[in-house]
Formats: sequence, C-alpha cells, structure tokens
Amino acid sequence: MYLLLIISMIIEQKEALERYKDKSNTNMQILKECLRHYSKNEQRDIKRYLISNGNYGRIDLIEQLRKDIFEYRLNGFLERDTEQFKAEDIKTYGKCLIAV
Repeated sequence: MYLLLIISMIIEQKEALERYKDKSNTNMQILKECLRHYSKNEQRDIKRYLISNGNYGRIDLIEQLRKDIFEYRLNGFLERDTEQFKAEDIKTYGKCLIAV
C-alpha cells in the first residue's frame, strides 16, 4: 500500500520536473531571442543583472527588456490564436464574430 503511494509520488514529481524543465527552456529561448536585439554592452549589463539577482543593473534597460519579452510572448499567443481560428471557422453575428 505504502509502496504504491511512494511510486505514484515519485512519478508525479518526475512529471513536474519535466514540465519545469520544458518551461525553463522555453523561457530561456525567449530571453535569448530578445537579447539578440540589444548591443553587446547592454547584453552584458542584463546578464550582470540576472547573475546578481537584481542587485546591479540599469533599471531603464531591464524595464525595456521586460516590455520586449511581454511583446514577444503576446505575439506568440496571437499567432497561435489566429492559427486555431481560420477564416472559414468564423461567422458574423451582427457586430460580433463567433468562432464555430
């Protein structure tokens, strides 16, 4: 009885770790993509900020990075949404659009 409970807990933890790793890798790829558009000095300042856990850094640069990451993720969400709802799946009802 206890053995089954322990086994199920181990499996759940392993699945949670895999989800965490996938999410972390995705976030790292987004950060790398956004950093490509910054100069080498700005990249160095951002990396120093991340390594120092926020103790060192230019606040204006970090705020701009946050906005860039938000825009990048928002564009990704919008692209996925438009792929899900193709033009033939959307019907008009008055002024409203309804996805069927």
